[in-house]
Amino acid sequence: MDTDFNKDLTKDLKLKIDLKLYVNPKNNQDFYPGYKLRVAIGNFDGVHQGHRYIIQKITSGSKESKSMVITFRSYNHSIFTMEQKIEALFNLGVDYVMVLPENIKSIRKDEFLDFLRYFSIELIAVGKDFRFGYQREGSLKDLEKVSYVFESSYILDSSSNIISSTRIRSKIREHSIENSRELLGYTPYIQGALSHGVHRATSLGFPTINIEYPGTIYDQGVYIGAITLYQTSYRKESLSQGITINIGDSIRININEYKFYPYIYNPYIKPQVQSQSQSDFKDRIYNAIIHIGSRPTLRKVDPGSYPVDSRVVEAHILDSSFSMDEIKKEEFKDMYGRFYLLNFLAKEKVFSDEGELKVAISTYVKKAKNFFSLKV
Repeated sequence: MDTDFNKDLTKDLKLKIDLKLYVNPKNNQDFYPGYKLRVAIGNFDGVHQGHRYIIQKITSGSKESKSMVITFRSYNHSIFTMEQKIEALFNLGVDYVMVLPENIKSIRKDEFLDFLRYFSIELIAVGKDFRFGYQREGSLKDLEKVSYVFESSYILDSSSNIISSTRIRSKIREHSIENSRELLGYTPYIQGALSHGVHRATSLGFPTINIEYPGTIYDQGVYIGAITLYQTSYRKESLSQGITINIGDSIRININEYKFYPYIYNPYIKPQVQSQSQSDFKDRIYNAIIHIGSRPTLRKVDPGSYPVDSRVVEAHILDSSFSMDEIKKEEFKDMYGRFYLLNFLAKEKVFSDEGELKVAISTYVKKAKNFFSLKV
């Protein structure tokens, strides 16, 4: 049954909410509320193994129905940025991702149910003990007033403990990268657009590739890792930016164009010595040491170049055959990096001078090469 765009199901809503809707570019399908939808609702931080079980329930429907995830904003304490979350959900086959604003926490359960009724929903999938609305007043029984509800059971790890985003975040804060990797079902990573630094690391003898700091749960320090570099080479959407759908007087949906990054779903990245020609650097996996932090030593030595609140994610590639000249030839505005975290080496600290910092970096490089069984 098609839904009238102008049908006002929310005229009594007292809360103004502004939603963002992202359309999966792989599907080449514009959004229309009249589609039959299979909907998953939740935070889905990290899109871990338990989340993927829920998502599978909405992506395995008939060709006539579309899948949509209704989720929430990501914050600095999150495993994933919003961009990573959307990308991961799209790679699982989700057609649409709708992002709810912060003030959704104030909406009453009946108002939220009225909002859901605007769509033609044939299934709602949620996690165990899901609650919604102001002060978590809404229950599964309330959701059943809108559609059939699938409640996922708890997903357990190899030790029969529940897999949850809260537990994964705790493991990450404890620097238990291997444990978080097992719970996530893939190698944890940070990604972003490549950015220009001030080349201080190059002067120290350890040139780095930098990405824009995404705001991350990962502790400031040095990690053994691996990186991939790639360019945005995907088509633009036929959907124009700025399209909005108004639902009554209270809800506006902004439909967004979205650049899609290919998600590397190898659950356990296995860094290796590279042997390809140097001109083929994109989409390769490079062993590296990765630094997340504020560069306190360099800020101490040269405070004018490093503001107090500056943060960086930078990687020094261990493969001696890698040439930074190849990167410099590319247009940075189209270049992205995905930095995989494999093992925690050391917390960030302030050294007395650049000489002491250089000695420390040399030690980190040696430990990383031993980790990869590379020639030191």
